[in-house]
Amino acid sequence: MATVLWTLPDELLIQIAEHLSGNDTTLRSLARTSRRLQPIAEPVLYRYVFARTGPELHRLHLGLDSVPWRSKSIHAIEVRASVVDHDSSSLVTLQDVIKVAPNLRELMLESPYCNNETWRHATVTNGWNRTMASWLDSIVAASPSAPFDSRPHSDLPDLNSVPSLGARPLQCLKKLTLHLNGVEREFWTMQQEYGGILAHPTLEDLHISSINIPKDVVAYLPKDVRSPLKRLTLDEANVTLTGLRAVLSIPEALEYLYIGENRYSPAERLFPPGQKYNRPPTRNTQGLMEAIGRQKHSLQSLTYICNEITLSPSYIQSTNAPALDLTMFEALRELSVSGSSHSHMLSWCAAAKAPPRLQRLTVDELVFIDVVMEGGLLPGQPPAFIKEAIKAVPQLKQLDIVGTNENFDLSAPWLVQPRDATDVAGRYLEARKCILRVLRPPTNTRIVRPILYGEQEQEDVLMYVNDQQGFRVGLHPDDWLHSQIDSSGDEEDDTDTTSDEDDEAESSDDGEDEVDEDVSEEGSSDTDTSDSEHG
Repeated sequence: MATVLWTLPDELLIQIAEHLSGNDTTLRSLARTSRRLQPIAEPVLYRYVFARTGPELHRLHLGLDSVPWRSKSIHAIEVRASVVDHDSSSLVTLQDVIKVAPNLRELMLESPYCNNETWRHATVTNGWNRTMASWLDSIVAASPSAPFDSRPHSDLPDLNSVPSLGARPLQCLKKLTLHLNGVEREFWTMQQEYGGILAHPTLEDLHISSINIPKDVVAYLPKDVRSPLKRLTLDEANVTLTGLRAVLSIPEALEYLYIGENRYSPAERLFPPGQKYNRPPTRNTQGLMEAIGRQKHSLQSLTYICNEITLSPSYIQSTNAPALDLTMFEALRELSVSGSSHSHMLSWCAAAKAPPRLQRLTVDELVFIDVVMEGGLLPGQPPAFIKEAIKAVPQLKQLDIVGTNENFDLSAPWLVQPRDATDVAGRYLEARKCILRVLRPPTNTRIVRPILYGEQEQEDVLMYVNDQQGFRVGLHPDDWLHSQIDSSGDEEDDTDTTSDEDDEAESSDDGEDEVDEDVSEEGSSDTDTSDSEHG
């Protein structure tokens, strides 16, 4: 058998090695078989690198240093760091691996403390400040606007054998994910020196989480800098409006934008202090539209998750937001808005002011649950925002209402009014050829974004869709806990739901727009009592 394998042409041996991709044990054995098979198996073996500890990165670096051509095979690196010996300083070796991997396309970095409460103690974060700086500095060095020094950091231990490529690192990078923590804090701050990450010359997909985006985030970047970024995801972020405007001025043609405000860490919402973070959808909608409107020519999918997840009926009745003109977002197909009240959603769904090509709209239960419970609907009439939405977007194909609270369960005996209102809304939209889906969270303690190592996000449970079957759960209390319906089969498309807004709306709240300079006064009023957690 060995003779047969040895006599095969290289083309077939390469196909065998490709077939073994992901089976590292077998690939290592194959590479050790002979000098002929080593250069065939190792390019597949080194294509994807996964590491959790500093020693693993150190061994990888030594392997690349001993056989330099191996580094050219690396296309993806995923470092999901774990807490080992309460010391993260050994993880700095990653920067030296990055410098010698010219074909790296995907890079995923996760803090050792993202999934471990012990990060809160200063004794545990030994070396993390230096480690995180080394990681981020390596990425910033790829930006043409940043000074470049190909030499390793002078204080690195025993790693001075890294060959210089004579060029900037990460010049093939397409996708970057940063799930990081600050030093002795849960969130990290994108300081001015890290703004160069946003201006990476080849990056197309950037996903960052647990981050503070202050107003001066891009202060060091040239005013005319542009990037090829197409997808931007901000998970659990504290965002200033001025900072968001600056961030969105950098991509040449952004197609996907996900902005998720910090919902689950109220202690982090006012840091760094002296700035006003979050909630522009309710405190300065026009300013938010102007910021996102910088990408109106290309944006196809927009999601905005506001951390205002409990709105009282008095707030709903007192809000009278002006209609937003979203007609300039001609490319927008998907819009998702969470944390908006019933009356506030009316400003997003005004007739003759909606995105002209919108196909899918996703909102949360706050847009109608309080109105329904307070008797704010006429008999046989759907919530006003549903009527306004279909009037504004007659071509709408799908409307999803997704619960943000585990108590939003249409099979619960006390939700008779919302259940009846849902049925009325479903029949109303069915007559207009629009799918209505109503979903709820899967469990009381759900995993929240970002999704970290070892976590698996559960799908929302489908409760209703306006077809012949209608409600997917039993209405009797005994049937309440027996409804685990997989919603995947009901999806009309699998693109990410997202929302978008207009940039022509600068007139009404321009003065408020600049209030980012003020100190936030909202910290004490936060009412986020979610029991969600990272699993």
